Amino acid sequence: MRFQQLNRDPNTVMRKKLVKSKKNWVVVSSLSIAGGLFLLGAPSYVANAATTTDAVQQEVVTPTSSDSGTTSTTASDGSTDTSSPDNGVTGSATNGTKETVKSDSEDTNTPINGTDDKSATSGSTTNSDGTGNNGTETTNGDGNTQNQPQVQAFSAESTPIVEDTSATKNSGNGWSYDPDTTTLTINGQLDEGNGSYQEDRWGGNTANITTIKTVEGAIAPVDSSYLFANMTSLTSTNSDFSHLETGDTINAQGMFTNDTSLTTPDFSNNDFSKMENISHMFENDHALITIQLGAMPFKSIVNGSYAFADCENLTDFLGQYSPQYSSTNAWYVEKDTVANLISMFKNDKSLNTIQLTTWGWKDGTETGDSSLGEGMFDGTNLSSIKISATLKFNPKTALTSSKGIKWTDTTFGQSFSGVPTFDENGNPTGGLGSLYTGISTTQLQGKDDLKNKYLVWNASGVPDSTTQVSNLVTIHTTHDGTTSDITTTAHGTWNSTVNVKVPTSYSFDPNKSPYVTSVETVPVVLGFTEATATDTVPYTPAVAKSGNVSVKTSNGTSIDIPVTAADTDTIGDTKTVTVTNDQIKNLAPGYHLANNAESTDIEVKFISPTTDNPDITGTSTSTIELVGDDVAAINDGSVFTNQGTNKDIPVTVTVPAGTIGTTVHVTVSTPGYQSEDILATTNVVNGQNVVTYTDKDGKVIDNDNPLTLTGNPVESKDIDIPAIAGGDDETQKVTLKAGKVGDTQEITLTKDEPGYTNPTIVVTYGPNGELTIVDKATGNPITKEAPAKYIGTPNKATTITFTKPDGTTQVIDIPEGAGNYGDAPITYTADSVNGYTSPSVIVTYTIGGVPTISYASDPNKTVLSTDKLTYTPIPTNSGNTDNQENGDIEYKNQTISTYADKPAVELYQLGQDGKMTLVTNRSLATATDWQSDAVITVDGVGYYRVSTNEWAKMSQAYPYTAPNVYVRAYSDSAKPLYKAESDLIKNRSLAANSSWVADHQTYVINGTKHYRVSTNEFVDEKDVYEYTPVNEIVTTHSGSSARLYTAKGDLVSNRSLSAHSSWKTDSITTINGEQYYRVSTNEFVKAADIDVNR
Repeated sequence: MRFQQLNRDPNTVMRKKLVKSKKNWVVVSSLSIAGGLFLLGAPSYVANAATTTDAVQQEVVTPTSSDSGTTSTTASDGSTDTSSPDNGVTGSATNGTKETVKSDSEDTNTPINGTDDKSATSGSTTNSDGTGNNGTETTNGDGNTQNQPQVQAFSAESTPIVEDTSATKNSGNGWSYDPDTTTLTINGQLDEGNGSYQEDRWGGNTANITTIKTVEGAIAPVDSSYLFANMTSLTSTNSDFSHLETGDTINAQGMFTNDTSLTTPDFSNNDFSKMENISHMFENDHALITIQLGAMPFKSIVNGSYAFADCENLTDFLGQYSPQYSSTNAWYVEKDTVANLISMFKNDKSLNTIQLTTWGWKDGTETGDSSLGEGMFDGTNLSSIKISATLKFNPKTALTSSKGIKWTDTTFGQSFSGVPTFDENGNPTGGLGSLYTGISTTQLQGKDDLKNKYLVWNASGVPDSTTQVSNLVTIHTTHDGTTSDITTTAHGTWNSTVNVKVPTSYSFDPNKSPYVTSVETVPVVLGFTEATATDTVPYTPAVAKSGNVSVKTSNGTSIDIPVTAADTDTIGDTKTVTVTNDQIKNLAPGYHLANNAESTDIEVKFISPTTDNPDITGTSTSTIELVGDDVAAINDGSVFTNQGTNKDIPVTVTVPAGTIGTTVHVTVSTPGYQSEDILATTNVVNGQNVVTYTDKDGKVIDNDNPLTLTGNPVESKDIDIPAIAGGDDETQKVTLKAGKVGDTQEITLTKDEPGYTNPTIVVTYGPNGELTIVDKATGNPITKEAPAKYIGTPNKATTITFTKPDGTTQVIDIPEGAGNYGDAPITYTADSVNGYTSPSVIVTYTIGGVPTISYASDPNKTVLSTDKLTYTPIPTNSGNTDNQENGDIEYKNQTISTYADKPAVELYQLGQDGKMTLVTNRSLATATDWQSDAVITVDGVGYYRVSTNEWAKMSQAYPYTAPNVYVRAYSDSAKPLYKAESDLIKNRSLAANSSWVADHQTYVINGTKHYRVSTNEFVDEKDVYEYTPVNEIVTTHSGSSARLYTAKGDLVSNRSLSAHSSWKTDSITTINGEQYYRVSTNEFVKAADIDVNR
């Protein structure tokens, strides 16, 4: 409440106090003069208090005999006026006007908190008895009621009832006020606003100001929010804003709002170009007719919401230069910022045209949803409008008019409906926003020519009784004694009555609970674009439902308390609910109410259940104090731990006695590791006490997150590691680094062995000096009995093919890595076949990585790639042949050859008497090869069988194998040749390093292995070596140079191949079980030392 500043004696103090008088607030004045206190008279201000509490009783103070029925007031000029009360009305304000105070049940339409949010509804204010008026009520002494202009009011609910010693003042920074002429003069820099209405902005004289004068040097603040708001007596007649500098003003929010007497303000000399926030600037200026703007009108609009809303008599925005053009033609919306233009011209029914020709705004700018009553042009009644082709409107923004149901442009004749329409999928089919979608997607005709132009639209289309129209429908409502309007849409034929669906639930205040109604529809007569329902819909607070309320407890959890709503409980009500100890025991097992209380009270606020939480009926800010039940000590608790590399190892702990929900300290201790302190909390889960362990960081300890223990220190020391390479003992001494119990150390044995990879071991430090040593590759423990194993060179894949008697084959695949150098040889035997001895071979893994295959019957004899591994027939017990042959027959498959330098070999038949008879018509030619499957000795002479019953003497042929291999003479000298008859050939020999193809291999010459290199010329195996011809490139390893060897395996001491060098090779041979590649005449490199370039 404000009071006029009194001109008074320094020893005189006027005090006024707000008290309750039945349903009225009254102000009691007292005058203190030189220490004396006098009661001056009856209430000087009266306000309706019908909705306030009954705690303050009505008290009307009347003059006592001591003051002779007179009251004394000091006028502004210092004179004293003594008068008698007239009809009980006393205490008039010093300027002769009465100040009116409204209760909180009345709506002043005046922003109090300075926010520019505005409800989607609007309507007239309503008194507590439900009647509406456009002003406030003042109760006179005779009890009559009269309407007064609206003034800024305070809420009796929100304003403290305290002694008010404030008083009006008549000057401030940049201004002065003359109470005699009620003129405000602005003569300097005004104080900055704060975004909200300041009741004391003009010393408490706001409602009394009728005229504003400005002089040179008058400067409006950057934040001019609500600067001249609520000046209900301000008129345009004598006001002069011409000297007010507004060029730096950015925030003009509510600057002239609620100036209900302002009619034709002139701002032709003012600069509005920097004003970004003009929201609510002239809102509720009901008498406003025109606004004269100058050469610098609005150029930077960012927030224009409700800027000119509810200016029902506003006809035009006058421009500076061209009277025929609206000033709006020169306005600009800030193009780089998303703007808010909702309800900008709402209910400005007297405007005839608006020109948006220069307007442009950023995509996303909001022009409002008219179905919610927030459209930019809702409630206007334009005849024409000019719109830039570049604009984009919300598809739900309407353009209402009583002059036509649609808008038609004067250039192309295209049109859109005044009220938006949509298809079943919600896509706009009509309305302003269906065409104005932004220049890149606009459906406007001639859009390519209109990118920087505009179209003029005229209201058109007078409907008849068959015309389908869409209307914005206003529905009047009441709630809590207040009237408000809500907006919806309706469709039908013009002038017909349709039933419009009423929202069953509606939020009149976003900060309060919604209201409900039982009214389903209201009748509406459809107009051109707007209609108003004739019935008023009553809304009441929604009835609360029974359900659950989540309430916090002192242990940090929440429990759902069941709440039963009474029939009188409504959404938004607050109710005290009693919670018993028995309920707590069921809802929070293991807990009871603190202080052994039998019950406790909580405060519940009812809310509307939601689809996601249909059982939640309210909220509560209360906290229930709980105490946990007693818990006995637990001696066999189990905590999961990580101990070095050992994971999830449970350790038994003791949990001290305590209570449910409280935390106790627990020590985790195990041999070899440092003890750890953790926390244990016992809770009830499914009726059982369950202990939860947490570490010092608050993380839960379980098998997914074990507690990591720190091992005790371990000193460095030397240990022996048993190891073998092949069959050789390679035990080595290694040094363990210092560490902790549980640590591991990887050690690779350092002693190198040709053809082997050094093994890596893992040592784990255990408690009490114990060590666990395992092979890293296998994970097997290493002991003297199971030493670490050097791994030989992995051998490549190979195959073994056995040929069965029926001609089919059996193939055995030996995969790569199946064996390593140093591994024991493996014998492979063909599948058994009845009546035959299965062939067997031995696979030996070499240092060169290529396995060698030899005959099991002759391990020194290599199986060549051309050899056929065949079965040997097993002789029958009777010894019979097909012709009942001699029992001394030995079945043996082999090949034989006749001598080259001897006559043809005679053949013999074995008779039934066991004797041989010469075959006179057949013989074996010299130097020919034959297959023999059996041998026999008759009368001391050995024979080979070469046909069914044809035999040749062994002395006239020799056995051989046909390896078809390449051999090369050693380089030390020429090599002698022999005949099959073992005779030395004296006139021929093999040149050193010469290469030959050997097709026969026999042991007939001097009992040693010889290779046939010509028809009857053989070379001793000791003078040559087998090789395989190749044509490849080999590259030595990059680590070191590669040594060279002779064909006999001797080291070439003066030559080697440099590291990572490439060489051409022509042959491969095996020397002492290892594979070599020839890179020079008699220089070979080990296969283990090179890579073959494939």
